[in-house]
Amino acid sequence: MQSAVPSTWTPPRLEDYLIDAVYGFLPVNPPPLRRLPEYFEPWELLLDDISALLLVGALRTRIEKLPVMDTSKLSNLRETQRAYLVLSYLAHGYVWQDKTNVAQILPKNIAVPWNEVSTNLGHKPVLSYAAVELYNYKLLDPEGPCDLSNMATLHTFTGGTDESWFFLVSLGMEAVGAHALPAIVAAQSAIARHDLPVLSQSLSTIADAIKKMEDVLVRMYEKNDPHIFYYRIRPFVAGWEGSDDLPKGLFYEGIPDENGSWSTADGSYRKYAGGSAGQSALIHSIDAALGIEHFPTRNRALMNISSATNSPSASNPALHGSPAVPKPAAGTAEAADAPRKNVMLEMRNYMPGPHRAFVEAIASGPSIKEFVRTLSDVVKCQPTETSEQMRQVCAEFNVCVDALKSFRDSHMKMVALYIVSQSRKRTQTQTDANSPDSRSRQIPNSLAARGTGGTNLIPFLKQSRQETVDVRVDLE
Repeated sequence: MQSAVPSTWTPPRLEDYLIDAVYGFLPVNPPPLRRLPEYFEPWELLLDDISALLLVGALRTRIEKLPVMDTSKLSNLRETQRAYLVLSYLAHGYVWQDKTNVAQILPKNIAVPWNEVSTNLGHKPVLSYAAVELYNYKLLDPEGPCDLSNMATLHTFTGGTDESWFFLVSLGMEAVGAHALPAIVAAQSAIARHDLPVLSQSLSTIADAIKKMEDVLVRMYEKNDPHIFYYRIRPFVAGWEGSDDLPKGLFYEGIPDENGSWSTADGSYRKYAGGSAGQSALIHSIDAALGIEHFPTRNRALMNISSATNSPSASNPALHGSPAVPKPAAGTAEAADAPRKNVMLEMRNYMPGPHRAFVEAIASGPSIKEFVRTLSDVVKCQPTETSEQMRQVCAEFNVCVDALKSFRDSHMKMVALYIVSQSRKRTQTQTDANSPDSRSRQIPNSLAARGTGGTNLIPFLKQSRQETVDVRVDLE
């Protein structure tokens, strides 16, 4: 069990994790770099024209002519982040340029430097949320507000407003949700001091941040058409884990696998999930702060989640990466449907290293959930004037949980429209012999109704929502 106040715990300092107290996980002071030094101009010139090159099918040919650049010439963090962004766009453009002829091999002139800069940042060499979001924005007016009215993306694959808006909505959520991060640290510190007023105020701030995030989320409908998103934008951010088009993964020329082994003398296959909002450290930080445990999607019933999460003495296996799941008997239906991995925990592996470390620091810190459950027991057993303050804390905790549940409701409705509904239309097009439509093969088969992170979407989202509801405390 996560102890109320771990004996060795000290409050994490946001700046130690590359987090800004105002802007959160968004890079500021300085902001994301807009161009690499002149030595890396061959990369930048291709990125300048990526939409046009993809349109005419010429990006692969141009990339294959690139020299292998020396990443040791990158001199600081912003340059390394910029290099990761540029190479992520070039690599995914190379792989997914032709959806009917997906590239199986990533040439070493991209694979080698991409792997180097990814390793330096704590990333995997695949396009992530950080590449298309955190490192990919600018303020139109540097002195203006950091919100949707003043933000722009630096790069897109398609050159269209729908793709820009898709990225900008997530950036807007990062901006309005940023004030939850110092509040999370303050809440855990308040538990260590048993400071109920500060804990109550911190929880109120977290709830406010979540509500503002939902307000930004639902603006997705304004300028992102579901059809354009599904067929034109989404394929480019896909990865190569569980891909029908890349069943062995993508072959990275010139580098070994993550264990240092070589598939052949020339390189190795790697399987990675693609970019996903599930890789946002902001959402993970809020989940960790509220003690929301995410388990493998399959066989959730086997985990006795309802009884486990409602017990103050429940263990928290999700924080340690190995869910406590009873092993089904061999040959049973349960065994055939046994869980394979924890999707939410897996998504942490695609965050920038310092951001992942912050989420883990919050998860291992004082447990707000367990502290609040202790308070709720007191409230129910000893109704006094003091317990009213405890009741207020418990109520504020439930407001946070309800706000996050509402956020996940809105997200699920959006997924139903933008992915599930479009997937059904695609399936109908493929099976209707009287209505042949080449658009039905414009996305990889493995992405039909799955997330770009490889997730079977609706079961995963429903379960995440229920896992959120499960942490509410009972005050009656």
